[in-house]
Amino acid sequence: MMNEDPQPEDLNEYICNLKGKIAQLEKDLEKERADKEISRQQIKKLKEENKNLKKELARLQGSAPVLGASDK
Repeated sequence: MMNEDPQPEDLNEYICNLKGKIAQLEKDLEKERADKEISRQQIKKLKEENKNLKKELARLQGSAPVLGASDK
């Protein structure tokens, strides 16, 4: 059972691989942040559209004649 020290080229390759993985993770994280921001903007836009549609519905309901009121 010999305890051999890793060779410098093995360490360099290992470090290089780790750096590559870190770079990919940072890239993925940045993409996730960008996607999250796009989702936030879409949600904000949809909430505003929903608010406007509710106002329009209330306006239309307020001006619409009540059906069946003359039948009583």
